[in-house]
Amino acid sequence: MAVVMFSGTRLLEVRRNTKRGTLVFSADLTPSVAKVMGWTELPDKCIGSKMAGAINAASLIFAPKQKDLFGAGEFRAECQTLAHFQIVRLEIEQSRGKGFRHEIRFSGTFHAEGVAALAESWLISVGEGQGQLRVTGIIAESAEPGGEDDDDDSEPPLTGDAKAEHAARASGKAK
Repeated sequence: MAVVMFSGTRLLEVRRNTKRGTLVFSADLTPSVAKVMGWTELPDKCIGSKMAGAINAASLIFAPKQKDLFGAGEFRAECQTLAHFQIVRLEIEQSRGKGFRHEIRFSGTFHAEGVAALAESWLISVGEGQGQLRVTGIIAESAEPGGEDDDDDSEPPLTGDAKAEHAARASGKAK
């Protein structure tokens, strides 16, 4: 079992249906995460780069940066698979094109009851607040067959600056 520590993590979205649910996260892309996941060569100027790999049989512990925001102190859940890793390049605020940071977006599939309700209460309490996500699981080259929605190839959504930057590039009006 490997332990992956994602810093600067935000819970972006909770999706669910009658069979399963999905948690969508964003986190800082750090050298330690890249090393554990086996991503040796990261593209310098990547936008929307999809990365191979998954974390199967994952146990999550998500603690907010500001401890008093979430009544339970931390969010604990079991996920079948964390996958759909995507690197997003974002401009650092007020850098006027001279500084960028990389963020990773990914999703986790769960079947356990109560996880969606707990995640929704996290979104109400913490909102856009960041935290540290500790994931313990088995690193794999790809998601377990049947672990993710096999008929749903959706990826974590672009939000905020990344969405605006992607739209500008798509329309040919990039800065």
